[in-house]
Amino acid sequence: MFPSLRRCVVLSAIVLLSTAPAFAQAREIQPGTRIRFTGTSVATSVTALVLERRGDTLKVLRGNSASAPFEVRLSELTTLQLSQGKSRAAGAGVGALWGAGINFFSTIIFIASGAECGDCRKDFDGPALAFSAVTGGVTGALVGVLIGKETWARVPLPVREPARPALGLDLAGLTHRRMGVVVTMPLRRN
Repeated sequence: MFPSLRRCVVLSAIVLLSTAPAFAQAREIQPGTRIRFTGTSVATSVTALVLERRGDTLKVLRGNSASAPFEVRLSELTTLQLSQGKSRAAGAGVGALWGAGINFFSTIIFIASGAECGDCRKDFDGPALAFSAVTGGVTGALVGVLIGKETWARVPLPVREPARPALGLDLAGLTHRRMGVVVTMPLRRN
């Protein structure tokens, strides 16, 4: 290998490997980031825009700007995903599936309805189905490329310890003559 080519390969490898930490930093939760999460304080999945982050607390605004901002603690979340932007390739894939499916089934309905088609021949039903699925898939892919599909990256959350009750009632082994109360208190570790 020539010295200049070897130097070029080594420098290219260094540049490519050094971008991994930069990408990892970009996945942090910062103001202006779109997130999707579920948690103990929300019933369904919420898509929101991060307005502010203070330690464990995020101030977010739901997808529609008509709602008021609210705060959510990271410790209360069960899943958290960051938006990676719109992918045109993913949009093309989804669009192709929808377009092919819609055209395929609408052609089946047309053929099954027994509609008169004039001088057309009924032995072309198979190729007609294939042609309609392909044209629908291509049309759907083109629309999907224009619209795109938002992609999400899962963010690992810290592991939470289950809450322990401060006061508990132990009913095990009780008879009609005995009754007991057991008090449990969690100990904090610092």
